[in-house]
Amino acid sequence: MSFFSSLLKRNEKAGGGDEAPVFIENGDALSTETGQSASTKTTGAIATARSPAPSPSATPRSSAVGLSLASAFKKITTGDLLTELHPSNHGVAAGTDEPDAGSKSPSVSVVIVGAGLAGLAAAHSLRCANQGISLLVLESSDRVGSRIVTRDLESSNGRDFWDLGAQWISGSQIHMMQLVDQLDLQMYTQTDAGTHLAHFDDGRKVAFEALTHPFSSMTKLDYTTFISKVEKLRLEVSLENPEDCPMAREWDSVTLEQFRKQHIWTAAAQQYFDAQIKLVFGVPPSEMSTLFFLFVISSAGGWHSLFEMGSETAREFRIKGGTQRVCEILADKINRSYLKLGDPVVSINQSDSELVTVQTLSGKRYRCERVIVALPPKYTAKINFSPPMTMERDGLLQRMPSGNSLYFVVTYKEAFWQKQGFSGYVIRVTSSANKPSQSEAETTENGAGPQIPFTALFDATTMDQSPALSGKVEATKWRQIPIEERKVAILKGIEFYFGVEAMEPLDYAEVDWGTESFCSSYPSCVFAPGAITGYFQALKTPFQRVHWAGEETTVRWFGFMDGAVYSGKRAAQEVLNELRPDVVVGV
Repeated sequence: MSFFSSLLKRNEKAGGGDEAPVFIENGDALSTETGQSASTKTTGAIATARSPAPSPSATPRSSAVGLSLASAFKKITTGDLLTELHPSNHGVAAGTDEPDAGSKSPSVSVVIVGAGLAGLAAAHSLRCANQGISLLVLESSDRVGSRIVTRDLESSNGRDFWDLGAQWISGSQIHMMQLVDQLDLQMYTQTDAGTHLAHFDDGRKVAFEALTHPFSSMTKLDYTTFISKVEKLRLEVSLENPEDCPMAREWDSVTLEQFRKQHIWTAAAQQYFDAQIKLVFGVPPSEMSTLFFLFVISSAGGWHSLFEMGSETAREFRIKGGTQRVCEILADKINRSYLKLGDPVVSINQSDSELVTVQTLSGKRYRCERVIVALPPKYTAKINFSPPMTMERDGLLQRMPSGNSLYFVVTYKEAFWQKQGFSGYVIRVTSSANKPSQSEAETTENGAGPQIPFTALFDATTMDQSPALSGKVEATKWRQIPIEERKVAILKGIEFYFGVEAMEPLDYAEVDWGTESFCSSYPSCVFAPGAITGYFQALKTPFQRVHWAGEETTVRWFGFMDGAVYSGKRAAQEVLNELRPDVVVGV
């Protein structure tokens, strides 16, 4: 009997129903494959779709094969039929709160913890493998994207979209470039035409061009000599095994601040370097090791890629419509019925020799063969693991401080800074100051202008030519200031650089990443001294049946979206190696 004849016969026995199998965990129905039409799928607002309950006359096992012929052909071509017929999809009896005591099969093959870019990339890779891998993605917040968020604001062209988290892509980031192409998204170049500004602690505003530095000849020589030294030293650091570098123990015991003091001699160059580090990493150089710094520069392909703007740099392209579109489209392609939002994972229990149990804050429990944890380190450390994580993994998480930044966007009717010949890029090269009081928002800084909240400013004009400026604020200093006063201070800061038109915005939005409930580490985490030489291999080594993903678990573009996508693909391949050893997914 042919496969199709066999399928038709099984379909007749099942009564021709087309309901999807439903898993029940503590009374909450979860569909692993909805089989619903495109018209019923969620494509706009983020929502968790659920499949209809099975008819009383059909068991979940008969529902799994109760397909119409048209539906069968469709599911064969997409690979979804393998998912429905796979034994892992029949481990929970309908109408019960616990897995079927007579079956040792898990509820799903894989549970992915975290619906940021890494978790979604892992889920998408598993779905594309078409190997009958059933999966579920659990997310703490009420949206997908994690450190990626896009807002719809008023603009000169009606409404437009701006990013307030991760937002830039480099042409050298092959995984993000491939993903953007696969999802049929458009990119546009980050504007850098015009003069940049550097505002120093003594009040000087120095104009400089792209790919240059805002210094006099002597200071410029000091800084470029330092860059050359860093470029030479980074080549000694292996991306896969940085702890094996001949100078690893020495460099990992020295903070980047100490290293900078030894190798940069002029005060202006030291301050400028500190400002660039805070801009890229979100923390001062005193909080990271020199070895980590060299490792990250190599992971990005060099100093130019990490710190400059322009071709082949980290701030080369933006995505039309905002970066969160990547996550939303991935969620649709994965199938939103596989996503459970707004329910944080609190424990992962591997005490059972066959199945892992993942429990959420609401008390729901999901059983699976493998788990992929794709969370920022701070939130991974909050999960109760049984047995406990290895000492190496736990030690690593304790040595990964994170940035604490506030991002804002201001939209305007016209790009008045461009008319003045400026690029919109401003970097404030100032020493740390105490948190301003509410009255201090009106005072001057060294007599050279208003108290300015932001440490950097960028041209955020969109592909549709909607003018805007975006920037970064040290949130620990300005968080306590009421938002309206903070907004006024930001606008006055823009006015200080570009004129009175700054005080007439169309719209304003901000995200304080330090107060986000389930994602308070942005831009990303860094490694404190001792972390790499003592714990680096725990970064991505699976813990029994738990695999790790996330932009901090990668050796390619560490801390960037490209690294997140790469890590998700790697984790998916690790899972496939265990569950389907003969399948290879490109990483």
